[in-house]
Amino acid sequence: MSIFKFHRIRVLMYHKLSYAESDGLTVTINQFESQMQYLQTNGYDIISMQELINHITLKDEILAKKPVLITFDDGYVNNLTYLFPYIEKHKCPVTVFLPTAYIGKCNSWDEGKSDIMSWEQLSSAPKEISFGLHSHKHVSLEQLDDAQIKAELEQNMQSFEGKDINFVPTLAYPFGKFPKKRKKQLASILLELGIKAAFRIGNRHNPIPINAPFFIQRLDIRGDRDFNDFTKKIKWGKLF
Repeated sequence: MSIFKFHRIRVLMYHKLSYAESDGLTVTINQFESQMQYLQTNGYDIISMQELINHITLKDEILAKKPVLITFDDGYVNNLTYLFPYIEKHKCPVTVFLPTAYIGKCNSWDEGKSDIMSWEQLSSAPKEISFGLHSHKHVSLEQLDDAQIKAELEQNMQSFEGKDINFVPTLAYPFGKFPKKRKKQLASILLELGIKAAFRIGNRHNPIPINAPFFIQRLDIRGDRDFNDFTKKIKWGKLF
């Protein structure tokens, strides 16, 4: 397969799923199913995180013409209730980024009361679901110096050791924040730790081949926006 002109990858960012409630961080299961159906109907290929890593590290690994990567942040229990059964049925690859200090607790980093899955619950995930890093304490890396960033991510990675889950060495920046004036230093830290890709927000599509694997942009998929908003983001990226 050749590289296509205007070849782009869309990376979708979700957080919570619900049967009926929707807001900035919560998408209903009906919304999610409609969005996944739209991707399938319109010729998009949902790829796994490992496929993306292979593309980045092997260089000559070519992605599909219209690749989409599905990601979820935080690992809420509602993902166990709604996402896991969907993935089990449709065999669709997804990556969930985990702030490991809160495993089995709740999202107290933003004074919320939403439960986070336990390690036992996470281990029940379908094989199509992989798990990545979201810092240990869900802290903005923008606020940390280089030594603190390294320590935070080392603790995040060490928390996965010995766990029976599909870990992939990738990172989603909490709040989408990172030290923009120290991007070279940040990239060096991620390389040293063996992290293969890192994701910001940005709400834009990413050109392929990916030349900045530590600053891949994601599209923020919200439950308080209509279906037309979703299709525009998929087609064009950032909405003005």
